Amino acid sequence: MAVARLTRVRVAATSETLGRVVAALVAFGGFHPSRREGLVQEIRLILWASRAQSVYGSATELLRSESLKAVAAEPRTPIDFTIDDLEGFLGDLEGDLAFLTRNLPLVRDDDDRRSIASLLNGMQAVSLAVFHAVSRLLVLPGPGGGVLLEGFVPSRSLAAFRDRLGAAVVEAEPMRRRGQDDPYVPTLLVNPRAIALFERLTLDRGIPRYSEIDPTPIVALVFPLFFGIMFGDLGHGVTLLAVGLYLAYRTRYVYWGQLILAFGIASGLVGLLRGVFFGVTFRTPLAHLFPIPPALSAELTFAYLPLLLEVAVLIGTLHLASAYTIAILNQWRSRRYREAALSGIPTLVLYASLVPFGFAVLGTGLRPWLVLTSQAPTPFFLDFLELRLPVAAVAEATLPWIVGAFAVLVFGPLVEALWLRRSRSGGRARAWNGLLSGVARPLDFVLNTLSYVRLAALLVANTLLTGLIARALVLGPAGVVVAALLNLPLMAMEGLIVYLQDMRLHWLEWLSKFYSGTGTAFEPLALEGVGFRVLSAG
Repeated sequence: MAVARLTRVRVAATSETLGRVVAALVAFGGFHPSRREGLVQEIRLILWASRAQSVYGSATELLRSESLKAVAAEPRTPIDFTIDDLEGFLGDLEGDLAFLTRNLPLVRDDDDRRSIASLLNGMQAVSLAVFHAVSRLLVLPGPGGGVLLEGFVPSRSLAAFRDRLGAAVVEAEPMRRRGQDDPYVPTLLVNPRAIALFERLTLDRGIPRYSEIDPTPIVALVFPLFFGIMFGDLGHGVTLLAVGLYLAYRTRYVYWGQLILAFGIASGLVGLLRGVFFGVTFRTPLAHLFPIPPALSAELTFAYLPLLLEVAVLIGTLHLASAYTIAILNQWRSRRYREAALSGIPTLVLYASLVPFGFAVLGTGLRPWLVLTSQAPTPFFLDFLELRLPVAAVAEATLPWIVGAFAVLVFGPLVEALWLRRSRSGGRARAWNGLLSGVARPLDFVLNTLSYVRLAALLVANTLLTGLIARALVLGPAGVVVAALLNLPLMAMEGLIVYLQDMRLHWLEWLSKFYSGTGTAFEPLALEGVGFRVLSAG
């Protein structure tokens, strides 16, 4: 969805051109070197890394010398460098250091010392960047005693890469998403800015593999939505909006400000839809455009609690079903067809069948022995779709799918073991594992789905608490002050609780169903850092 397509490239270099080629790769800013098996270290690259480390050490030593102590703590101007050939550039740095080492004791003017300190600071920073860049390069033997440098570039940048490297590019192979589970294929995420804001919530669990689906676009939609449902109040949303704007544009906490801004928008929209402002109900102007059941409005009562729980379970069902679907897609893209057929697909079918079957059991008053005979209406279909589907009809429609999917989950590992002609003892072990996994799977479904009840619980808690505080408004101006003072700690406490519960639903219930987080981040070679700038490079 948001994983950029990559192209594997190989660049040829001889002893004479290696320095220019490496400088061009670094200057391009979009070349991620490959680390797969078969690539080896090259003696010239090792020597260049050693020379860069030596330059760094010498520059550091001069910065600590007696001559520069007086200006050591002063701000320094970034130094501009031009790098056309890496070997020649290192030679220039070494020559400049030798000159400064000889002449530094003769410098008496403080302005000259400041200039020298800035130059040494830039040399120190750029040599460290060169060391890190060169240390990442491994090579393959090339034609005529040369070498081949292998790596990855974004497919959209391939034309620019060829323009910069010219005839040195000898191979370019687009990497297909399917079957590319090799750990050395990196992952580059290219989400729009509004979606990229939520990348940290997924990347904290690791980087997706190149063949996997990036869940960030879904997280960017659902995470604020869940927050808004649990924290749905127009007044709270406007307050969060103000706090987010202040943090994003007046402080250094830009990320948190933008995140709170998104939460404020979601909470404000849900509060406007429900018609509640700091616990005070009002007739929402959206009532005619988006009519909602009374159970979801600000005037909810405990009589609506069963319907609220059904809504929460419905939301949880759709969220978890999307996770199981993504898991199947990831298995298919990675060419793990047996795993998809024996685990992914039956898991989704079993879950999609058990949920309506569970509603049918509820329709019997939790008397499962009547599920195949009861003509009572099934709660979910009656409450939301106004369909009077008998419990028996729903049970009869879903029970065969439940049995079939459960049988595949239980006996699938045994069939796979026999198919691959493994030992009989190994087959029995896999059969037992399949049985235990199949028995535990429905229990996992129940626990995971019921976890989404917290959406309804926190909505009710928010409504009751804000409504209770709003009663202070009958005291007049003093009541407004009291309500404001009580709403502030309530918002801080509830906001933190809602955020943590939102994280739990995404991390433990949703992402854990399909997200491996074992990929490698796309980190291109680059020369960047504090104290220097690279103006141009060949």
